[in-house]
Formats: sequence, structure tokens, C-alpha cells
Amino acid sequence: YDAAFARVLNDFTKPVEMTVPTALTGELRPYQQVGLRWLWTNVSKGFGSCMADDMGLGKTIQAAGLIDRIKAKRVLILTLASLKINWEREIRDVVHQDYKYQILFKVADKVDESANVIICNYDLIIHKAIKSQLTKLHYDVIILDEAHNLSNMEAQRSKNVYSNTGLIRCADRVYALTGTPVRNRPKDFYIMLKVLAPECIEPYTNYEDYVVRYC
Repeated sequence: YDAAFARVLNDFTKPVEMTVPTALTGELRPYQQVGLRWLWTNVSKGFGSCMADDMGLGKTIQAAGLIDRIKAKRVLILTLASLKINWEREIRDVVHQDYKYQILFKVADKVDESANVIICNYDLIIHKAIKSQLTKLHYDVIILDEAHNLSNMEAQRSKNVYSNTGLIRCADRVYALTGTPVRNRPKDFYIMLKVLAPECIEPYTNYEDYVVRYC
């Protein structure tokens, strides 16, 4: 039993090799290449991911490299309003697919269903007009940038992303990026764990048990 379990655990944690795209080898620092391979390993094994590198270490370019690697047909990026244009610039620099981009700026905007990359800020998704349009589409990937902004389970933005009628139900894969996955208390991390690793959380604990045990 012990040997069999050890083999399963070893396979579970063993990185999946990938070749960093040639165009990226000059763009990514060595630790970012490791990060991209880690993301690809999780994709290959069906796991969600939370990339929690410190601010300024290049989480965006690593995520953009993953988008390019899996050749996603439609991606939704949720981020802060001040970072939307930067996301488009980073993806254009990295991704070599012939993508059509849309940045949503205001509540009256109409979502372009032909866009491959849709970029929206968290303050917009609280509005029914935006959320209803975004939930009509299916995404290969949803990226939750600065995901600590969704740690309050009672906030409307968190509900519009994480609930049973939220945006994550429209995606094959969900990835979170944040330099501060736990801002104040360990319980803030529960909702992200439930989304990124439901098979590790839901069979064993609920929110109340998690808070009692770990907080």
C-alpha cells in the first residue's frame, strides 16, 4: 500500500514537460519559465491554479503564455479597471493566435460574441446588463486577476463570479492570479479553493467546518 501510494503521489506532483515557445524564451525569466511549466502541468492534470507570485514578478506574462500554449479560442479576463489595457498589451505581445480583442469600459457596452479575448473589470460585472451578456458565452479559460478582490463571499462581485449562476460555470478552466491570496484571515481563501480545487474541498469540508478547523 505504501509503495503504491508513493507512486500515485509522485505522479500527482511530477511536472509535465513542455517546450517554452521560442518567441517567449527571450521574454520569460528562468523562474517565469518554471511558472509556465507549473501552470501547464496543472492544465494537463485537470487542476485549477492560483499563481501567487509577488507583485511585479510577471504573473500576467506567464498567464498569457498559458493562453498561447493551450490555444484557447475564447478567454475572459477579470481584473481591475486600471489593468485592462495592460492585459491586452501583454497578450498581444505573447500570444501568436490571430485573436480579436474587446475591452469592456462601461455598463452600456455590448459584448462582442466574436471576440476571442474579452477583458472586463470587477466593478462592471456587478451590473446585470454586463453579467447577463458574459454568461451567455462559453470560455476555454477564465482568468481572475487580483483574485483577492473576490474573497468576500457576500459581495455581489463574488456572487456574480462564483455562484451557481456565476461566470465560472461558463468556463472549462479557471485560473487565479494574486500576490495576496489571503489578505486578512485563512477563511478568505476558502471560496478560491472551492473553485480551483473542488475535488479537494467539497467532499471533505464545508465553509463552516473549514473556518472552525483552520481559522
